[in-house]
Order: sequence, then structure tokens, then C-alpha cells
Amino acid sequence: MSDAQESHPQQRQRPSQSQKSCDTTTAVTTTTQRTDTLTSPSAEPTPSAASSANPEPGANKPWPPRICGVCGDRAKSYHFGGISCDSCKAFFRRSVQNESHFQCPNRGNCRITLASRKSCQACRFAKCLAIGMEASWVMTEQERRARMQQRLLAKGDSSSRPPPAPRPLEMPPSAEDVVLLEELVHAYVTGCAGAPFAAHLQREEKSRTELLDVFFTLVHQISGFAQGLQAFARVRESDRHILLRTAVLELCFLRSAMNFDDDDDRWPSRVHFGDEATSVPSVRASDVERLVPVELWALHRKFLVSTRRLKPDPLTLLLLSAIALLCPDRAGIRDLETLTLQQERYCALLRRYVTWRKMAPIEFAKVLMRLPDLRELADTHADSDLLFDAKEAADVQRHLSNVMVRTVELPAQVGDVTSEFLSLPGPPRWKFPGDLQPLSAAESAGEDSAEEESAEESSSQGSSDRSAPGARKS
Repeated sequence: MSDAQESHPQQRQRPSQSQKSCDTTTAVTTTTQRTDTLTSPSAEPTPSAASSANPEPGANKPWPPRICGVCGDRAKSYHFGGISCDSCKAFFRRSVQNESHFQCPNRGNCRITLASRKSCQACRFAKCLAIGMEASWVMTEQERRARMQQRLLAKGDSSSRPPPAPRPLEMPPSAEDVVLLEELVHAYVTGCAGAPFAAHLQREEKSRTELLDVFFTLVHQISGFAQGLQAFARVRESDRHILLRTAVLELCFLRSAMNFDDDDDRWPSRVHFGDEATSVPSVRASDVERLVPVELWALHRKFLVSTRRLKPDPLTLLLLSAIALLCPDRAGIRDLETLTLQQERYCALLRRYVTWRKMAPIEFAKVLMRLPDLRELADTHADSDLLFDAKEAADVQRHLSNVMVRTVELPAQVGDVTSEFLSLPGPPRWKFPGDLQPLSAAESAGEDSAEEESAEESSSQGSSDRSAPGARKS
């Protein structure tokens, strides 16, 4: 970078909106778009077409993976003008929004790597600026609200008219889809039963140690859930270790979204799929606030409320959990192709299930956009200093690092898969929620107004600085 560029960062040419959109890939396009090139029989072949018909040696080699210019982690796209990973993107945004001023104890000579990126915030922020990330590109909360209001005003009278009634889909999930859905339920219930909550955790009042015990139990239940999925078992063992340890926080946050009651500001004890093993002890949000910084809890609560606003059923959140777990962009993953195919399988199932359940394809995009927010929440949590003493911090580190992947044999294919909510013949193996039916047009239309704010919020950031984890570039 030249001296002129360093002294005048505001003169850096900002990429166009279309360029940002091209750089930002999401898992929505992975499962909903496939572009085919149609040519006329009489048309002359173009040079590019001729070269693709007779490729040069090495012409079809995949593009090398993008590397974060700050810490060297895997990166998916440009964020705020520089190629960076999700963790450095979130760090840069928080630093700018909080107007943080960092001091380096080593006179700015720290080497920032994946392992050391949390050691010196001053050098990490300086490196963000050095790779081209612009502080002026980070929107404040006021700017984001103003942008949303402008979009609402631009809609004019169309926003005041009731939305057209969505057409119900004729086909329910197929028998193959039901196999995967019931495998998710089986893995979830089995994981919960394999690591039950201790009896003393059922008390209303909980100490800090008991709150940590609730979290540790959730971690082990999530480990059991992951290892009950055939898609997870098909991945090589070294990759399974990486997936489980890097996704466990994200799956904990999705699990917390199943039960959270924002009216009472607590997690009430509820039972899912008719099995008592899935019950979680009641926890007050005020108790959790004692363990984390104020900003981190605000971000966590924002994710919970925006997710609950979509009214997802437990199966939708289990599908999101499988997609977050089988994410091929984790650092150190070796079998990218197998993992990408497994994740796309669940993405396609989520699209079919949510579209059938809600009777509107747009609902799939709203649900899937929870994943970038989930990744940011987990990265922020990992980068934050929690309000633990030395012993509590050591316990947390020990439990997270000891999440083990057991050697498992692939279970036999489930036969005669039937479910009551799909109206297929035979007795149901699991007790699904009684309301698990396609919503009526009136019910679906009634939810649109409640979900509009969440959709606006997701779309306002989707093209600028976020991309869904696990997106596969076509």
C-alpha cells in the first residue's frame, strides 16, 4: 500500500453494489438456483465455449480457497473492502461501532495468526485497516434504522395492501424426506436421553455453578445429537472432531432458541416430540446475564427474539442445526466435497419442508438467513471475555475441549418410515407436535407482518458484509 493510500483512506474506491452481491454467496443460492447455459443450434460457438469443449490441461482446476488477510483463516468474500474471515469481520464491526481505541504492549509488532488473533486487539485492528477494510463502511444502528425506514417508504401504497394469499403446495415431504426428518428427531431425543440434566438443576434458583452445569449438559446432548446423524458419521474422523468443536456453540444457541420466551424473559421447561428426555430446566435470562458482558447478552437476545419471530417449529431448528454442523468452511477441514454434499442435502430438505409447512418459498430464505447471524454470535462469544473466575473459565475450556467424537458404525437404513403429521399409512414412531400441518392461507398471511421486520433486517446486511456459512459456489 502506498503512502498516499495510507494517508487518504477515504479515497479508496468502494466496490459497486453489484460487485458486493457477486462476492457475497449464501446457502440460499446453493439450494434454490442452478443456472443452465442455453445456446441456439444455429449459433456460432464463442471462444469461451470452444475452450470449454476442449479444455486446456489444468483449465478445470478449482479456484484456490480465499484466505483472511488478517489472521490466515478461511475467508468467503470481501467484508468492508477487504478479504476477511467471519471472526475478523465481526471484530472489525464491533471495534468501529464501539469506537474502541486499542493499545499494543509490543509497540505494534505483534504477529496476527489464527492462534494469536485474540492476543492483541490493536495489531489485529491495524491489520484489518492494512488489508483495505474501511471503518466508514460500517453502519451505525441509526443508519441501519434509517435505511430500513427508507425502504418501507419506497414501497408506497403496496406495503399497506394485504399480501396475496400464498398457494399451498400439493406435495408433502417424500418418504425419503421423512427418513431424514425422523433421523433428526431420533438423534435429538437420543442425545438428550444420553446426557440427562441432574435433579438439582430443576430448582428455580440456580447458582453460577449450576448454570454452568446446565450449559455443560447441553454440550454433551448436542454431541450425542451430532453423532446420531448418518451424514456426520460419513465424514472422516479428523473432520468430525473439527466440526463438533467449532459448531458446538452455534448448536447451543439454536437449541436455546427452541424454548426462549421473550415475554417472560426466560427459558421455560418444555417437552419436544412427546419425550420427557428433551425437557430443559427453566432458566431466567437475568441469571445468564450474570455470566456474560452486557453487549454479548444483547446480541444473544437479539438473535433469540428475531429467530422466535419467525415461529420456527422444533424440526426447522433441528434442520438448521444439521446445516450449521455440516459446514465445510471450518478451518482444517480436509474432505470438503463430501461435507458440502451432505450440507446441501439438508439445505434442500429445509427448503422443501419450510416451503410446504409455511406454503411460501420466501420463508426458506428468512429461515436460512439465521445462519450468518448465528455465526456472528458464536464468533463474538468466542472473542469476548466472559465474566468467569479462573476456575469457572478452566471448567468451560475443559468441557469444550473434551467434546469427543466416538467411533460409530453407520446405522441400518430405517424401514417403513411413517409419521402421523404427514398422513402416511402405519403407526407413528415419534409423537410430532399436533399442529404440524401446512398453515392455512389466513395463518400464513397473518404472520407476514410480524416477520417483515426480521426480513428487512436480514436483507439490509445480506449484500454488504455477510454470507451464509457453508455456501457452495457454482
